[in-house]
Amino acid sequence: MYLCSVGWHLIIETALHFTGMRKGSVYLGTYRLPKSLEIIQRSMVEGPAFCVPAYLVSSQWHEPNPWPVIWAILVVILGSIYLAKSDYNNLKKSEPEEKLYMRRAMNNPVGMVLLAFINTGLLFFIFQHSYTWMYLIFYALFVVLFYAIHFPFGVRYIELERENAPGFYRPNFGIQVLGLLYDSAYEMTLLISPAYLLPYYWGWIV
Repeated sequence: MYLCSVGWHLIIETALHFTGMRKGSVYLGTYRLPKSLEIIQRSMVEGPAFCVPAYLVSSQWHEPNPWPVIWAILVVILGSIYLAKSDYNNLKKSEPEEKLYMRRAMNNPVGMVLLAFINTGLLFFIFQHSYTWMYLIFYALFVVLFYAIHFPFGVRYIELERENAPGFYRPNFGIQVLGLLYDSAYEMTLLISPAYLLPYYWGWIV
């Protein structure tokens, strides 16, 4: 499950890099990682951090066992708190001119439309197996939990571009919730659903 998610994310991150949709850099201390190592680092962390706990929860659907569920929830909570506090502390130490903002924008509408068609096709497979829809739901819920922990720290939120003036503004709380829910349920979850589907159809998991 983990290796399949890593492999799928390697494809995604590589495609995002070469199409120009992935912006920004990753640093190890003060050292800027080469793009190849950045892609590997993102692939090993971002998707698997949620797909494995989501599978542990969904796999308990027919034979409930509370311990894998508790373990999965604790991993997501503790990991989210650690990341949120680390980002928050780094922001507090930075001067205003040194702060970096990563914006996730639709800078490639054709690519986003293609992604929508791919995700729609995946929906036909998602509900063929009882664990699969549970996996999808819990993956989305774990990402929501991740955002909910990060939002109070002020390190992850929604901004919209101003229509009549340069710059961005932060919309009201309702738009924040809707934007983060959208990101959790659609862009994050459906994008990595093959991380479950492929090993299931190959008979590696049940």
